[in-house]
Amino acid sequence: MDAAAPGQTDATAQGKMDGAPPSDVDAAAPGDSGAADDGAVPCASGATLYDRLGGHDGIHAAIAAIVGQELGNPDMASYFFNQVASPVPAGHPTADQIEECFTVLLSAVAGGPYSYPPDGGVTTDAGTFACRDMTTIHQPLLISGGTFDEFVSIAATTLAPSVCASDLATIGSALVGTKGAIVYAPLTDAGLQPFPGAEDGGNDQ
Repeated sequence: MDAAAPGQTDATAQGKMDGAPPSDVDAAAPGDSGAADDGAVPCASGATLYDRLGGHDGIHAAIAAIVGQELGNPDMASYFFNQVASPVPAGHPTADQIEECFTVLLSAVAGGPYSYPPDGGVTTDAGTFACRDMTTIHQPLLISGGTFDEFVSIAATTLAPSVCASDLATIGSALVGTKGAIVYAPLTDAGLQPFPGAEDGGNDQ
């Protein structure tokens, strides 16, 4: 898939996930295993999307791949300025902690045994971090609508070779559903852009 155009709409971003979203995370029936979706990637076996994505470990591997691709885009990477600092400033999550929070979030959406934010936070080699709600995390970053759409496009491109179309659409629906909490309202219609600088000169992720 090609990168999302800076001014694309929610529908365009969702379209990158290969079709309209199913009604719930279990939309692809287990019996669909081995049968290709629209002649593309076959759906894995499993009663829930969480199972079909390989549980926590499979989802974490997918998230790590997505984050790696996002960081390869200079505009997207500019929002992770704390994570690339050495050391990471106190009170801010490391890249591994962000990946683990994102893993728990997608696991919960996919029908896994998780809730978000997780009680007790997440623990990595860097210690424990309390995952925060989508608005608290993202609003200080002044994320534009076009930047959000680019994130979804990169995620779709990363997952498409290994996730069937119906499951990819479900993931896309879940991501697009967070847009209102993530995008800074005055920049809803703005295109892709690098981090514009904290509004108060200090807040960030």
